[in-house]
Amino acid sequence: MSSDVRYIIALSQVNSVGPVMMRSLVSAFGSAEGVVRASRSDLNSVQGLRPEAAETITSKVFDEYLAKADYELEFAARHSIDVLPFTSPRYPQRLSQCSSAPATLFLKGDVNLNSVHMLSVVGTRQPSEEGKRLTYEIVSELGRRYADMVVVSGLAYGVDVAAHRAALEAGVATIGVVAHGLDQIYPSRHRDVAAQMVQNGGILTEYFTGTRPDAPNFVARNRIVAGLSDATLVVESGAKGGSLITANLAFDFSRDVYAIPGRPADQMSAGCNALIAKNIAQLVCDADDIEKNLGWSQQPQPIQGDLFSSVEEPVSESATGHNMIYEALMPNKQMTAAQLSTAIGQSISEVSASLLLMELEGQVRLLPDGTYVLNK
Repeated sequence: MSSDVRYIIALSQVNSVGPVMMRSLVSAFGSAEGVVRASRSDLNSVQGLRPEAAETITSKVFDEYLAKADYELEFAARHSIDVLPFTSPRYPQRLSQCSSAPATLFLKGDVNLNSVHMLSVVGTRQPSEEGKRLTYEIVSELGRRYADMVVVSGLAYGVDVAAHRAALEAGVATIGVVAHGLDQIYPSRHRDVAAQMVQNGGILTEYFTGTRPDAPNFVARNRIVAGLSDATLVVESGAKGGSLITANLAFDFSRDVYAIPGRPADQMSAGCNALIAKNIAQLVCDADDIEKNLGWSQQPQPIQGDLFSSVEEPVSESATGHNMIYEALMPNKQMTAAQLSTAIGQSISEVSASLLLMELEGQVRLLPDGTYVLNK
């Protein structure tokens, strides 16, 4: 593990040093350790950094933050928890494209956070029997079709835990994003399913040990649920609730949002119907609809040989996407996935899938600011 993670954890405790400022500081000084070693005057030269933050970083108070970072790292080591700073190549790439992405994530489990097939599933905490059935059928069917499927949710009552259980039964990975530290599980009734998820998936959080599951944390964690996947599915939701917050965040992140419609008088479908009516969510009824909308039925294939091979063979849609991304980045450009999506006229999910494969093949690399560049 990079020693820089210690300084990232410490800096994240400084008031007003949020995810955006953290990235600005690390970019300005080359590393988190470089930030901590900088003089107060140099820190004050960083646009947007409050003077009191610079004072804290250069004062004895910061030693307490370093001590807290050391405790978190020791706790993680004792309990086999992976610590993933935003500078890590294992940090979820989709989430890194979101400006509010946490500086550090803590993961208990074994799961590929950059799997090609990831879907977030959310909904009411009091679903109908029909809602539970739909959750089970959709997750099970997608899990049957894609062995690398990862189902993301919040380990809450209702649709969340139904999605986790369906994934486990289907034998595919599932991630529970929680609103507290990994020294506890909330709700406690879900400890058994959480233990199973650690074996095939994981429990993920941005919060330090000792952090209680207070209401504001649940709202904040929804951005992680939305940011981890190419799409968010809302199964059932009332007119208000956390699942609607997650859906709107996913929409703001330029991700696909899907909702299962219901009868106009059905209060459990009021939120889904509203998302569809406002064109925030696309109407879906089953796994086929989701697969078609995400383009998952056309499996992306690695490009063989030279990217611009002159051999006259049919070019797959994925290869075409690779070539378009390559050309868009050719003049030494840096672009986010969202910018590339606009530039080449493909959906964010198609672009993200292509970028994942291109990065694995060494054709592009992701920079700390969330932009992609060609490898020279």
